[in-house]
Amino acid sequence: MEGPSSDEESIGAIRDAFGKLVTDGLLPYNVVENGGILLELGVVKDREVKPDGNANETECNEAVAEALRGVLEVAVEHDDIKGKHKRLLRAVLPLDPEHLGKSIKERRIVAGKVLKPGKKAVTAGTIRNHYEPKALEKFAAVLWRMELEFRAKAPSSQRRTS
Repeated sequence: MEGPSSDEESIGAIRDAFGKLVTDGLLPYNVVENGGILLELGVVKDREVKPDGNANETECNEAVAEALRGVLEVAVEHDDIKGKHKRLLRAVLPLDPEHLGKSIKERRIVAGKVLKPGKKAVTAGTIRNHYEPKALEKFAAVLWRMELEFRAKAPSSQRRTS
């Protein structure tokens, strides 16, 4: 498959894929249906543990979601993802298991409470319109760098071209 032609386009495509994932979060069915380019990243595919041939659809979806979640857990700890963006991403995506299955509004409310500890909570609307786009942009850039590093280290038979 031919992908974006520049770093900027790749980062934009990754950011846009997050836009689709955020609404229902990292639930397995949603990852498979809306993961898009994120599931095509070599760094994600490399983490996927393929279920055996007898696996059902749910087990296959869970394997894909777990691979993506594993990569996102590493990415959120990257030095470029600091404080408030890290707390926001952990709640909104959600990476913290206690937020899985909550609505996006509920997750944004949580993000608003943890964004600036000890201060008045930020509204869900402000999270959505102001903080979330910035955090997702940084997060997409980190994921793209992780992908480029993976491609540089991968044997030529595993390398993917964009």
